[in-house]
Amino acid sequence: MTTIFIVVDRDRLIARMRERAQDNEDEIAGRMKTAERELQEAHKFDFQIHSQTRDEDFAALLAILEKARARTAAAMG
Repeated sequence: MTTIFIVVDRDRLIARMRERAQDNEDEIAGRMKTAERELQEAHKFDFQIHSQTRDEDFAALLAILEKARARTAAAMG
């Protein structure tokens, strides 16, 4: 199993939530508190993706997938 944490810049995360228009400002503030707590756990993951665009994030995910497969293959000998 490979774990991946997606790191999103605070301002970008707030902007994304506002663009979706699904949460009011109080809900966004609550979600940001949760995100800040989760960010403190990022070091526990095998890989991190520092979010940019959807395409860049997907490319980073594919690169991680390749690395994880190669690591598994090397471990199996």
